[in-house]
Amino acid sequence: MTSTIRKKIEDNLNTQNDSILFILQNKQTSFDKDYYCVFAGNSQSKVLMFNDVNSIWNEIFVDNTNDLDHKLNNYDEIILNFLTQMVFVEGNIEDFEKYKNLALQKKQNFIYPDDRIWKLKYRISTLYSKYQNSKDVSNELQSRFILNTLNYPFIQIILIANKIVPASPKQWISQLKEILDENEFDIISSLIYQTIQANELQFLYDKYVGKLENKILNRGHKYLTFIN
Repeated sequence: MTSTIRKKIEDNLNTQNDSILFILQNKQTSFDKDYYCVFAGNSQSKVLMFNDVNSIWNEIFVDNTNDLDHKLNNYDEIILNFLTQMVFVEGNIEDFEKYKNLALQKKQNFIYPDDRIWKLKYRISTLYSKYQNSKDVSNELQSRFILNTLNYPFIQIILIANKIVPASPKQWISQLKEILDENEFDIISSLIYQTIQANELQFLYDKYVGKLENKILNRGHKYLTFIN
């Protein structure tokens, strides 16, 4: 199967100037197949997504070394997990071990960039205000919908605040259990179950978000309005 994956990657690179350093595969149980490839060269990084001959969905994340270095320097949690959890299947094992060791060092000294923390807090803050507004006008369906959307960013910010690299979302609950005391875990559980009390939600907000700092975001010429 790796020869098929390698060919798929090579078909989307410049074979004269690009060279594949290594290919990794996610061996954890999943409905799809995930691969990560690092190459040396000037082609653009990309994600290849397709159904294979067995109708199984495949995703191949392909990075050039410049983009990988940038992601590591910015504590990209997805890449940190790729490099430390995926299994080596092909390429130069020494190149892989070098990047894996860098990723392990980043995970042990996890420092989420301030700019990304601000954007995450901003997302929670806007959703929280929408939730409060929907409660004020007694729109229960709308308020429950907004409350549900708070789960994802709240759990992210809690893990990050505790210097834990967020794993796959299917592992977030077990990660929370390891770092939170029983009382706070119960509060998070009530958020997920939508039984949380107003004072409990306010507690989470005050502890992990608080008052947002003023911010100026410089945007490029080809940007989306969405802040992410």
